[in-house]
Amino acid sequence: MKAQRQLQIAARGKVRDRRMQSARVRKYYDEYQVRQRSRMLRKRTKEELVRLRGVTVMHTIVLVANR
Repeated sequence: MKAQRQLQIAARGKVRDRRMQSARVRKYYDEYQVRQRSRMLRKRTKEELVRLRGVTVMHTIVLVANR
């Protein structure tokens, strides 16, 4: 009886440890995804600003050339 109870307790501990490790991995992966998404948005914003500046410069050149 006592040995069987100890086996049950050990099995429950293993299941709990596995569940905790899985939750930890999920948490770190979610944080990683958030950081990556943030980096991509910053990169996209920089590219859009460069593109907008290029359009503004080209628009200015066209306006000056048409005078």
